[in-house]
This record gives sequence, structure tokens and C-alpha cells, in this order.
Amino acid sequence: ATDPLAEYLKPEVSAMFGENSYFVYILYLVEFITCLFLYIQTKKPATLISIPVVMIATHFFFKYAGSQLS
Repeated sequence: ATDPLAEYLKPEVSAMFGENSYFVYILYLVEFITCLFLYIQTKKPATLISIPVVMIATHFFFKYAGSQLS
């Protein structure tokens, strides 16, 4: 037996939280602004290095989460 609600919700959830969704772009922007703010406050170069590290981790998390929906 298949769940008719799951068939309807899977594409909706994937569009909302999937790899190229609007939510992910907003999350990237918030991560960038947060890391930039932390760098300005601390003046430590490690916070600048954390920008791409956090964004790459977020990208792979949402890519993995999106593939689990299929």
C-alpha cells in the first residue's frame, strides 16, 4: 500500500528544502553574514576559513537529505 499523502509531499518538501531551493540560498547568505560578523568581531583568519567549510557541509547535507526523499 502506498501513501497518497507521501506521494504529494515528497516533491513539495524537496522543492522547499532540496539542493537548489530558496531556503538553501537564504541559509548560505545567513552563514556568510554570520561568519563575516564573527571575523569583524574577533579578527581571526580561522573564521574566514570557516565560511567555505560551513557552506560545503551545508551543501552536502541538503544534497544527502534530498536524495533520501527520492
